[in-house]
Amino acid sequence: NHDLSSQMAPGKFVTAFYGILEHATGKLRYARAGHPPAFLINPDGSLRALNGEGVALGIGTPGVFALKLKECEITIPPGGVVLLYSDCIKEARDDGRNEFGEKRLREALKAVAGLPAPEVIGYLLATVREHVGHRQIDDDLTLMVIRRLAQ
Repeated sequence: NHDLSSQMAPGKFVTAFYGILEHATGKLRYARAGHPPAFLINPDGSLRALNGEGVALGIGTPGVFALKLKECEITIPPGGVVLLYSDCIKEARDDGRNEFGEKRLREALKAVAGLPAPEVIGYLLATVREHVGHRQIDDDLTLMVIRRLAQ
């Protein structure tokens, strides 16, 4: 943040999600710097938003950034999935200018519980593209899926 805050144009910022995953235990320690909350998709289809505190990179002083940033921890259960995504997913608009939104995202996530990671990404991208129809998506459309294999 220190480096970016001195170089960013006024009104510009960068969001980030930073995590450290222990493969053997499924423990994920993470921090959010203004990034949309990731989701944990449990094998039974239940969801948990990976909330946390933190401001975007490039905003405010390094002291404020450090004060606001909080580290959190979860354990991904065997067969569980963590989804990271860019804000364009929820903000993608259809012809009526209606956003895809968190409710649709949650419904789509429940539908992919238990699927392999590539299929999760394919389903979510297809669902968002179906929502927007012929409209062009003007922002980055980024998804990252982390699946803990069943033991």
